[in-house]
Amino acid sequence: MTLDSSSINLLRDLSESFGPSGFEREPASIVKKAGAKLADEILYDKLGSIVFKACGKADSPKVLLAGHMDEVGFVVTGVEK
Repeated sequence: MTLDSSSINLLRDLSESFGPSGFEREPASIVKKAGAKLADEILYDKLGSIVFKACGKADSPKVLLAGHMDEVGFVVTGVEK
């Protein structure tokens, strides 16, 4: 599988965005912009989740692709010699 430049740019933008738990606004904006092109409907919940819904044929299988937008964040509280 080869990645085109837009996929590589999306991965770079997501990797470089600031998004520790509770502060996912930047990666959420990137995800929303990228997913909006593929979705028929965009839903949100109170926790900040984004759900993209693409409607297919009524008798076609349903598929869920799930992921996380946040990253592990650390706070440095001191540095000793």
